Amino acid sequence: METPPLRQIILGNNGIPWEFRKFANGLMIANLFQMWFIKISLASFYNRLKAEELYYTGRLNM
Repeated sequence: METPPLRQIILGNNGIPWEFRKFANGLMIANLFQMWFIKISLASFYNRLKAEELYYTGRLNM
């Protein structure tokens, strides 16, 4: 039984082609960034709504 190449040992290739795993890792990272971006957008939108509500109801001293 021949020893697998070093890259295969380090990456722990479980029969999945390296190109596909590169692609999948890229998708995962992109998805994390997208979720992070959506969370920040929603938070800023919500904060703006609350600030406007407080401002127009006179409960916010600008």
